[in-house]
Amino acid sequence: MTDSMHPAAERLIEQMGLQWESEGRPRIAGRLFALMLLEDRDFTLGELAHTLQASRGSMSTNTRLLESQGVIERVAKSGDRRIYYRLTSDPYRAMIESHLKRMERTKDVVAQARKELAIETKKKHTRLAEIERFHKFAITTMNTFLTEHLKRAT
Repeated sequence: MTDSMHPAAERLIEQMGLQWESEGRPRIAGRLFALMLLEDRDFTLGELAHTLQASRGSMSTNTRLLESQGVIERVAKSGDRRIYYRLTSDPYRAMIESHLKRMERTKDVVAQARKELAIETKKKHTRLAEIERFHKFAITTMNTFLTEHLKRAT
């Protein structure tokens, strides 16, 4: 990190990276997200790499990842050939929607398996039905949460 960054900001960036890593996501993506939360401005790839002390290749990979998830966006500036990156206007919505898609896929996989498998025991059938119900409930709850979030964001 840069010498001018507050120690609490550095800790947040590092802890967010570790948190994302514990969830199976790239650590640098979590660090990048935290930096953009703290610094309300546009960054070039080089600035991001320098600030987070990461390679440009890693930064490029992770900006593409966050961009594909709707968390950050590319920005062009007139007269400047460089690409800039910034948080989208509602990165939290994108995060919720991404999580919902993963849960929908899991629910669908389980539902399809339950239909196709000849379940030998009631216990196996019950476990598959339970995980399907769990995901349906979680999806319904998260959709309600997303609706409330959108109401508050406007």
